[in-house]
Parts: sequence; structure tokens; C-alpha cells
Amino acid sequence: MDGFESHNGMIILAATNRPEVLDPALLRAGRFDRQILVDRADLPGRKAILEIHAVETQLASDVQLEKVAALTPGFTGADLANLVNEATLLATRRDSESVSMEDFNAAIERIVAGLEKKNRLLNKTERRRVAFHELGHAFTAQALPGADPVHKVSIIPRGIGALGYTIQRPTEDRFLMSQRELENKIVVLLAGRAAEVLVFGVPGYHRSRTRGGSASAPAVLGHRRLVGLAGHPRVLSHWISQSDLRHFVLGVELRYVPAGCAHHHGD
Repeated sequence: MDGFESHNGMIILAATNRPEVLDPALLRAGRFDRQILVDRADLPGRKAILEIHAVETQLASDVQLEKVAALTPGFTGADLANLVNEATLLATRRDSESVSMEDFNAAIERIVAGLEKKNRLLNKTERRRVAFHELGHAFTAQALPGADPVHKVSIIPRGIGALGYTIQRPTEDRFLMSQRELENKIVVLLAGRAAEVLVFGVPGYHRSRTRGGSASAPAVLGHRRLVGLAGHPRVLSHWISQSDLRHFVLGVELRYVPAGCAHHHGD
């Protein structure tokens, strides 16, 4: 960064996904002292990105990119480019000359939930357990006020460990959530396990997750993130991070500080 004359017209650009771990010396005046945040696009931004990536794609008459953008909250520009590619591949595989809305829906599911594992055959007992598990998620999401509407429920295995899935799709971009909405999300995450307990007496365990716990491990991690990062005032007011978020701040794992020890903790 040093050694340039003041009259040299040179601009140095850099990019990072982890600004919190940068050395402060890099951010001093005269160095990387101008920062531009490139955040995830909102609804109009996602529509504009889709229009750019789909400019050379033959779209069917039922495709409305605004609807596709509404179905992809949280997608980055790279995710949207991959979405158009996946939808085009799906249309090609069925020998279609244009990409339909059905192709985009299937592509979104592949990106969000993973590839279908049609060769992973479940026996009757397993299918019944998975069905009740997913119905627990779906029925609870439909019953709770403010929960994202359920788009699809399936017991076809996808990805590495999912034997079924329930997809919820928000109706709009959200930037703030109330405590009740966060609690409802936790309820929906744990409703699948609760449904198994109600119907079968005990929850099921996936063999690929037995080392880490029950089949609701993603739900556990999900509600820990909601509680820990949102700072739930009653449940874990002193929970500053979790083991699954290790090395997030300054590359150092933050630890749970019990409420009773908070005033005596040396750090």
C-alpha cells in the first residue's frame, strides 16, 4: 500500500465477505478507507438481476420474473444466476424450447433443498414417520399467525440427509421481526419432532445424524441462531454466540456465559 507518489493516479480495490476480521491497519485513512456495502438484493433488485441473466434465455409466456424474484428472498446475485442456469437445464432435459415457471419452481427447490434422491427408497414405516413429521411443520405453520405460508410439502428425499421437506415462502422482504414471530418460527421448526412424539411416542433418528443428535438437529441449530442472535430477553439474555457460529467474530469462538456468572466473568 506504500511507495506510491501522491500524483500517481491509482485506485486499489478489494473485496471480502468477512469485514469483521480485517486488520484495522488496513482500514486507516489513505488505505482501504472507503467501504461500499454490497448487500443481498431486495425485490426490485432481484428482478433486475434476473432480467440481466435471462436476457439470452427463451422464457415461456407463463414466466413473470417479478414472481420469481418474490420467491427468492435472500438470494444473492450468484444464486440468481445459478437459478436461471438450473431452470434452463431442466427445460432442456424435457426437450422444451422455452423455460417455464414450473422449471423455475423446480430449480428453486433444487437450490434450497438439494437434489432429489429418487433412488433412496424408504419402507412403509419410514414414509409414514416422515409424512407425519412434515405435516407437523406444515400444519403448525398454517395455524400460527404471521408464519410464512407453506408452498410445498414432500416426502421425497433431497440432499444429503433430508428424507422430506416443507418449504415456506415469505410474501414480502422482511427486515424486522417481533419476538412473537421469532417464537413462532421456533415452534414451526420443532413441530415436526413434536408430531412424531404425538403419533409414535418417540422421535425418529436419522443414521447420518446419530453422532450429532436427533433428526431435528437443523431445527435446534435454527432456534439457537434465532435466540442467540436476536437476543431473546427472557430465554438467553446473556447468550452471545453458539458453537455452530464459532470463529464468527475476529476468528475467536465466543462462549455462553450463564446468567448467574455474568457479573463475575473476567472477560
